[in-house]
Amino acid sequence: MPKVSVIINTFNRPYMLKQAVASVLTQTLADWQIVISLDIHYAVSDDTTRYCNWLASGDQRVKLDYTDLLNWNDRSINRFAHNINRAFKLCTGDYISYLCDDDLFLPWRLSVFSRVLDENPEYQVVYGKQMVLDIPTQKFTEEIFHKENWTEVAA
Repeated sequence: MPKVSVIINTFNRPYMLKQAVASVLTQTLADWQIVISLDIHYAVSDDTTRYCNWLASGDQRVKLDYTDLLNWNDRSINRFAHNINRAFKLCTGDYISYLCDDDLFLPWRLSVFSRVLDENPEYQVVYGKQMVLDIPTQKFTEEIFHKENWTEVAA
């Protein structure tokens, strides 16, 4: 069983998905699983599907969840949430992390987060700073989401 399952939800953005997956492949913690949730109704490009199939065929740690909700009539439930919930069912890791297909993990993210959770079993959620790249200036800014009653732990 992997230490961390990483869910990546994607559609028709193979160029972004490849970068997101690469940021998981280069983690200092190698004990992970990737679950890619692909909404094929929106995957109008075969490149996304082809890349996902290639990735899963070459690495047993990668699982795919294809969803086609073209004829889905229940509009009371968000497609995105539906796909993420399906992906959760395929996760076998001790912990679950979510990565948008247009985001990247720093190389030590899974290692640090899993260590913090291991050392603090009373914690249910771990979060961290977000670095945002401003494309025109090529400069990063840091943002942090914080609630008053959350406990901060230095990594």
